[in-house]
Amino acid sequence: MAQVNSIYEVTEWSTTTSYNKWDIVSYNNLYYYATQDHTSSAGSFSVDINAGKWDGVTTFNGVSKPKFLWQPVYNSVITNEPKVRTVKFGDGYEQRSREGINNNLISMDCVFEGKTLQEATSILHFLYARQGVESFVWTPPRPFGIAKLFVADSWQVDPVFYDNFRVTTTLREVVN
Repeated sequence: MAQVNSIYEVTEWSTTTSYNKWDIVSYNNLYYYATQDHTSSAGSFSVDINAGKWDGVTTFNGVSKPKFLWQPVYNSVITNEPKVRTVKFGDGYEQRSREGINNNLISMDCVFEGKTLQEATSILHFLYARQGVESFVWTPPRPFGIAKLFVADSWQVDPVFYDNFRVTTTLREVVN
């Protein structure tokens, strides 16, 4: 029986069950997202994880963290706004210095277009489960293509057409 995705209710992973791509399961109090259509193994969840059938959790700096799997459309906007202290003196002279240790964190206005109901539900479930508080690992597109920690403070979904959804959010880099 295929899983029915919901951002509010997720079932436990079970053996010999038919799953569709983007189905959501819970295992050991963590959420996982199906990366392909498959029938779960008769053995253990680790067999399916090792076969690449599930994703959504990774190790980051030695800690198990949620992993955001989706990439936005090409024209999403990445913003760099370094925090700078400026002291202005006479005759137009000013002195600038960095403010704080992590003074140049990025944020990205992400648009996920043309998503099926199943995939949009998975994206929304992931964001809902973090509640704007819990950080997660995400690898933004190049030239920023390195895994970092992010949070999403808000998001919205636009049902464009039948089984065609647009999800928008701003992913903001954080240090913890």
